[in-house]
Amino acid sequence: MKGGYSQDYYRLLGVADDADTATIKRAYRQHIARHHPDRQANSDEDVVHQLNTAYAILKEDKVRRQYDRQLPRIRQKQWLWQQRAKFYEVKQGFGYVANTALVNLGKQQFNRLIVDAHHTKHMAQITQRAAVHLGRIWQRFTDVSAKLGYDTSCTIGLHTVYEGGEILIHWQGKRFKVVLPAGLSHGDIITVQCHGSPVRLRIQTKPVNIYVKGLDINYVIFLSPNQAANGDTVVLPKPIGLTLTIPPNGKYPTKIMLSNQGLRQMASVGDVIVHLNIT
Repeated sequence: MKGGYSQDYYRLLGVADDADTATIKRAYRQHIARHHPDRQANSDEDVVHQLNTAYAILKEDKVRRQYDRQLPRIRQKQWLWQQRAKFYEVKQGFGYVANTALVNLGKQQFNRLIVDAHHTKHMAQITQRAAVHLGRIWQRFTDVSAKLGYDTSCTIGLHTVYEGGEILIHWQGKRFKVVLPAGLSHGDIITVQCHGSPVRLRIQTKPVNIYVKGLDINYVIFLSPNQAANGDTVVLPKPIGLTLTIPPNGKYPTKIMLSNQGLRQMASVGDVIVHLNIT
């Protein structure tokens, strides 16, 4: 098999770089037994193909020597792709402001590194540049986080505003679950725990025209001039799910109160207040 190797077949089989042929064969048989379609109904054909390719390369001394010469380059390229994946995962945890302010620049530079990695033989220099660049990106994330007053953000729907619940958070390349209380509003910043570390979490609501005040849930709805003049019907999102009839030629701004439809706390129940205005 000529060049073009992209996999670390030693790691795939779980053997050392200097493993002898017998060890490689034993590891291959153990892995193929777990994934072979004859033994497993839901076998992954791609994994089986990779295992077969790994064994075909590593069992032949001549082919293995050729592969070993390319192995450092393969591992460096894999490292670059792993760092790029980590970069984007961390990016997901930051709000819109942080992304637009600094991540676009980071994305362009990092993409250029990845392109360079495919077209250059100087992988060591590319890897070093990537490491330096990542260090700068992490520092920028830290700086922006300090300015914004929060570490990461999440977007929750109306059900979570109403009832609270468990959500998945991204922060510094990690995913973790937190339980949010009911009654959070757009822009609230709360502190949650991520693997024992405090993380400042900014709440964004979807849609953003909802806010909570005490136990009352407030909707802000803007009507077009045509809706205001001719009347219309507006359906409030679930879990309210009520349909409001907007009379023609009303006076705006105005508000409609739906008693006892808001948040509940012990024996107290809030209201839903719909604020109507014209765009």
